[in-house]
Amino acid sequence: MHRFTLAIAAACALSACAPMDTKDKGVAKCDTSKLDWAKGQPATEDNARRLVRESGLGLWRIIGPENVERADYRPDRLTIYTDKDNVIQSLDCH
Repeated sequence: MHRFTLAIAAACALSACAPMDTKDKGVAKCDTSKLDWAKGQPATEDNARRLVRESGLGLWRIIGPENVERADYRPDRLTIYTDKDNVIQSLDCH
């Protein structure tokens, strides 16, 4: 696992969740339709924070090619997928 990925994960764990737009049941609404700008960009802390802000979520995670992805489904979480060079490949809400 890349050191930077660990740093981002630690920053997320230590920071308070940002306010979220919520639906009727209190679950945040995730919208990745305007996040295509990030594909091909490095998964830096600044890019990750911008993605979280623009997605409307407070929960997020980065999954690299060597990470094991848990099967827990969270529609209120942004998942950022990176390649071996820590470049963003895709984004999803789960």
